[in-house]
Amino acid sequence: MFDTMQVGRRIRQARIEKNMTQMALADAMGVSYQAVSNWERGNAMPDISKLPELCELLGITFETLVGGPSRETKTVEKVLEGEPVTVQEVAEVASLLPPETVRESAERAKAREEVDFASLKALAPFLDEGYLDAMAEQLGKTDMKKVIALAPFLSSGELDRLAQRARDTDYGSLIALAPFLGQETLDRLAEDMAEQEAPEVKQLVGLAPFLGESTLEKLMDRLQAKGLTWKQLVPFAPFLSQETLKTLLR
Repeated sequence: MFDTMQVGRRIRQARIEKNMTQMALADAMGVSYQAVSNWERGNAMPDISKLPELCELLGITFETLVGGPSRETKTVEKVLEGEPVTVQEVAEVASLLPPETVRESAERAKAREEVDFASLKALAPFLDEGYLDAMAEQLGKTDMKKVIALAPFLSSGELDRLAQRARDTDYGSLIALAPFLGQETLDRLAEDMAEQEAPEVKQLVGLAPFLGESTLEKLMDRLQAKGLTWKQLVPFAPFLSQETLKTLLR
């Protein structure tokens, strides 16, 4: 992360050496006088997408402005100048860039390489939901334990699609996605789990708080038909209607 106090001091020094007033620099940059004042006092950073323009006006290099060469500063400079970068490089500096710049850089990068999960996870907090959904669609066979980490950033529709792809492979991980999935997907998931030769009651109980009353009733019928006793079904009790409970007891 850039040191705003040090960047501010370098802006001030370079401006003075150019014999420019704060007002003149503000006019040239298309910002307010107060903005330049805040930069120089270290209270704020210039919009990072405007740093190349600021460097040109002050007659200094980007590295000089931000405090010398580093992997981070070199990557930011490449992004701002439109040079090729990898998805992983964009992810590493995403917190320093405006969202639109992150998206544009990620778009250029993914046109040259396959998007991997690690990069997508790192970019997730900085991309809008719709664009992140589109990137997630490019993932190959998905480890649902990894998808859980992306769940807060993806739309319910995309999560439903990923969950559908993973059916019959990892029910335990899918249950962890339950708070983010649509009702139809949850119902299908519960039905699939109940149809297993040896249904995992513990997993089904974990899904129960997210199921509708009618789905739970069907679930109880199927589990009883498979030979489960009412004692084995007791863990479902907090989620069942009074009528379903009475039926089970009878």
